[in-house]
Amino acid sequence: MAENSENFVPYSSPMGIPGSSYMAQVGKVGDLWALRLVKGREVLEMGTFDELNGNKMIAFIIQNVAIPMINPYQISQSVKALIRQAERGPLTAPAQPAAAASMENVEEEGAIAAAPSVASASDNACPRCRRPIQANFFFCPYCSQKLREFLCVACKKEIRLDYKMCPYCGSVLGS
Repeated sequence: MAENSENFVPYSSPMGIPGSSYMAQVGKVGDLWALRLVKGREVLEMGTFDELNGNKMIAFIIQNVAIPMINPYQISQSVKALIRQAERGPLTAPAQPAAAASMENVEEEGAIAAAPSVASASDNACPRCRRPIQANFFFCPYCSQKLREFLCVACKKEIRLDYKMCPYCGSVLGS
């Protein structure tokens, strides 16, 4: 695709475009805001903008996603969410697995363990938005940054908190 795709710094996570199999992501290329359309792992198109202008981004998506009868209102809701994420600043890189493995696991209910991965207990501030948070939070309530991993105690693989059974080893998790 575009040669600028290599310089893309993500400011939002990829978000699905309703009524299509495409995803959109907002970021920056140099000093310009960029919106890229992704299908699978392939970047199909990327547009640059002087400012975070929702109307221009909606028009860019409709123009490049050639799907008849796509709902512009649903696209506008997705674009609003992308802009809110982008206004918080660039996404941080995930924590290194070795650092998370070296920290002590804190047992939660049943067979779920939580390993601090992004914010330390002494910091008490979200690493992304820098707002104050409690040390035992799993997600930042302001910007949704993931603050901890959810690990199965039996196999030590990362799982979702709402799982009732580990999909990797079959251990029954806390209720």
